[in-house]
Amino acid sequence: MKKVLYLATSRKTKGGITSVLKAYEQCPFWKKYNIRWLETHIDRNMIIKMWYTIYSLLIYLVIIWFYDIVHIHCGDFPSIKRKYVFFQIARMLNKKTVVHFHIVTQIDSLNDKRIFKNMVENADAVILLSNEVKDKVMNIYSIDKDKLFVIYNPSIEVSNVQYANDSKTILFAGRLDSNKGYHVLLEAFALIAPKHPNWKIIFAGNGEIDKATKIAEEQQIINQITFKGWISGEEKDRIFREASFLCLPSYAEAFPMSVVEAWAYGLPVICTPVGGLKDFVRDGENALLFEPGDISELARKLDLMITNSSLRKNIAEKSHELSKTFFNLQNIGVQLDNMYTSLLSK
Repeated sequence: MKKVLYLATSRKTKGGITSVLKAYEQCPFWKKYNIRWLETHIDRNMIIKMWYTIYSLLIYLVIIWFYDIVHIHCGDFPSIKRKYVFFQIARMLNKKTVVHFHIVTQIDSLNDKRIFKNMVENADAVILLSNEVKDKVMNIYSIDKDKLFVIYNPSIEVSNVQYANDSKTILFAGRLDSNKGYHVLLEAFALIAPKHPNWKIIFAGNGEIDKATKIAEEQQIINQITFKGWISGEEKDRIFREASFLCLPSYAEAFPMSVVEAWAYGLPVICTPVGGLKDFVRDGENALLFEPGDISELARKLDLMITNSSLRKNIAEKSHELSKTFFNLQNIGVQLDNMYTSLLSK
């Protein structure tokens, strides 16, 4: 039996990569290749992070001999840097290597391009999350296009989808940090909140909650804001089902899982055209778009989505189709299975 070893962050880490891998576990290819998920990082303090990486490296040196393919999942540059030694060991042992970049950082602005260049040019397969990133990689680096794969993050399967719930609730799902633009959403909502006193925003995610609370108080909208912190399981399912639409005002993304999940739940989305979203979102058709940081334009789009229930429903229906086609979990599983089969046949 051919075996694949996954190197990725901890199951306990709150983020997109963990969500993606947990979805992969439901696919037939996971058992077919007897995949093991080796956790190489955890979202804790620096000392624990260092110990976690060293401990996982020791385990890696013991078990790598029993695997045919090493599939390395990388986030932003610090993640790439941590995984580089794992990558080099796999190459020294003539293992097939797959590097899977769930990156947010712009390719042409990496702090140290040498490591990224080495991984891209020497891996047996490279997985990217958008055609935009693929085009940049091909323009910058010497790489055979046949080993470049664009594989999108998978959608979850949701039963009994109800389009455009009229709960008067806007959902923000993700970590509260400056890149996600939560402050832009708060300031934009403040411009229209007096017109819509029955509407509220639920922030589902950890991060800068205290800072966000202060902004909401300064904008005098705190009574229309709820901070839930990190949610999962039944609570997450309930909040997604009860929301009217999702807003993600990010400055940069690879391919945001919160948007993919919103589509699966039949939620219309307001977002910025960043990362892999550019491959799919069309303003006024399957989403409402605005440029990152444009508070006044976001306020206009929020007002439009709030006041036009038929628009919400039309956008929800069209975007939900994406979750059943391009982002269908089983379809993506087949893509990965075919890639592994191709690698092993060489």
